[in-house]
Amino acid sequence: MHLARAGFENRIDHRSHQDIGLEIAPTQHVGVHATQMERRGKAVSRMRLDDDAKRQNAALILEKPEQVLLLISNEKSVFDRRDIARTLHRYIDGVEDFQTAFARAMASPGLVELRAERRNALTGEIELARYSTREMITVERDMATSADRLLEASGFRVGHSRVERAISIRQQAGTSLSEEQRAAVFHITGPQRIAAVVGLAGAGKSTMLAAAREAWEAEGYRVQGAALAGKAAEGLEESAGISARTLASWSRGWERGFDQLGPRDVFVIDEAGMVGSRQLSQFITEVERTGAKIVLVGDPEQLQPIGAGAAFRAVAERVGFVELEGVRRQREEWQRVASVDFGRHRTIEGLNAYSRQGAVHLEASADHARGAIVRDVIADMDLRPDGSRLVLAHRRVDVQMLNEAIRDARRKRGELAEEVVYRTTEGERAFAPGDRLLFRENNRDLGVKNGSLGVVERTEAGWLQVRLDSAKGPGLGRVVSVSMADYAAVDHGYATTIHKAQGATVDRAYVFASETMDRHLTYVAMTRHRDAVHLYASGVEFRDVDQLSARLSRAQAKETTLDYAGQTTVAHGEHELRQEHVVRAGYAERRGIESDIIPSGLDLSLVATRAQASIEPAIRLPAESLPGLADEPATERVTKKRSMFDGLKLGRGRIDGAAVK
Repeated sequence: MHLARAGFENRIDHRSHQDIGLEIAPTQHVGVHATQMERRGKAVSRMRLDDDAKRQNAALILEKPEQVLLLISNEKSVFDRRDIARTLHRYIDGVEDFQTAFARAMASPGLVELRAERRNALTGEIELARYSTREMITVERDMATSADRLLEASGFRVGHSRVERAISIRQQAGTSLSEEQRAAVFHITGPQRIAAVVGLAGAGKSTMLAAAREAWEAEGYRVQGAALAGKAAEGLEESAGISARTLASWSRGWERGFDQLGPRDVFVIDEAGMVGSRQLSQFITEVERTGAKIVLVGDPEQLQPIGAGAAFRAVAERVGFVELEGVRRQREEWQRVASVDFGRHRTIEGLNAYSRQGAVHLEASADHARGAIVRDVIADMDLRPDGSRLVLAHRRVDVQMLNEAIRDARRKRGELAEEVVYRTTEGERAFAPGDRLLFRENNRDLGVKNGSLGVVERTEAGWLQVRLDSAKGPGLGRVVSVSMADYAAVDHGYATTIHKAQGATVDRAYVFASETMDRHLTYVAMTRHRDAVHLYASGVEFRDVDQLSARLSRAQAKETTLDYAGQTTVAHGEHELRQEHVVRAGYAERRGIESDIIPSGLDLSLVATRAQASIEPAIRLPAESLPGLADEPATERVTKKRSMFDGLKLGRGRIDGAAVK
């Protein structure tokens, strides 16, 4: 809640430290008033407790530096020494203690160097060494090995005639499939027990999945669905007809012995690009164990995983993928071209296309930018009362201010009578009939998801009657009665965060830009619309459109330890998919984008040569040090040119260039 009120979109891992293997004691948020009292010399019990916890944590970190590595690897698979330093700084204040802890962390046997420090041949900049942990390498290695075995397995082929029949049923229902959508349906209904589809935003993944579901069910398979977010799972069910739940719900069910998969199950994970390595590894392993099939659908270039690792991209590289790149969501051709630009790392080109059409608005200040959004949203409500629209921002503080500003404008127009004030999980909120409402938590009894939207129909003390949005339009779905005593996780729904909008489609979108955004957030925000999108920014925060475009083009793509592996050739059905696992080259080349991991000007052939060379054998990570790696069986269909962990080096700590002994 504190992060949200401060304007950050960070997600919180609600597992206890014990659940994730941390011995570090959680510290308490002291608060500004307690801090001021302590500075004036007054006794503050919570401050003393927090200091005690920090001292205990500092001592523990000095004794067990792997605890810091576990903290980092919960967020990143691959990191550098700056990440280690930043994490240590949260727990250790003293300079001498900090340096000692840093040295011991860098010398920890759990730290593995994936790539040595080097100089970029083009820019001359020093690129820091890249590290991971033995545990994370094992997780991603096991995920990759399971994916390889699933690719080798077969038994899930759907007859050609059944696939054709399913596609024709879609066409008879008025939904024609493009050639690439047809190819995707045939690909994922093939015999292999794993398949992947990479689709640009608005390229018709749901339409493709609906046809595949009908083909699988006609063949006698049971199709189950999952997604990281409840709203995405709901979307998969509504758009593709696949019964779906959140990944967390599936995990809880399996832990209790419920909802087990079987050898006639096809398990579809939508928005797979948002799933971290540990979680996706769990699901791939479970599918392999139960004899089921797994199908991964998503876009690695949209919102990045909350947890560590770009797992979907890594798996798609190994097993091969088909791509949907024919954008269908936008109605105008130039907008579809711009959507492709956003998905191909050409953020500046995409923004320039909208700027030329007068859809990028650089206002005098943040207040003026918000005012322009309110003006345009109200005008759109008047002009298209039955249309759908959404206001998007990255920071929660901006979302709240936009919601309040739009409500204030509507209230002044006399559109929000009979207001009732409720105490919600977000604080006090007033609602009136006609208000837009956002549900912030999943609730099975109400049948709502975190991110569901609706229109308030009635207000009374203690409860609300809300008509949910549907595929037909805003406020055209079923009616739910919300008792605030039982469910208070509601907020105004005129504006929402970009994170909650992934997978959404509206007629018109209004985006409030901030310097916290990167190219992934920009891609999602600028591709939610059918008809139009307008982007608004503060001239105080951004000097001009060029600076705005440069800031919104920043890359924040996550890596995996598999990005630093060797080469693999995979035979897939009748086609041989050659995938270069040399620092993500295959994925980037195939999608026509520049890799984030390969520095500009670096010769790939040199990378490949270096990857196959013996690098400091005395400190090479031995195969026997990772359980099961030494005796991993060779296969005929997956030819490993070299172990993907050959050449990795044990972490040798350095502080300011000095080796730590």
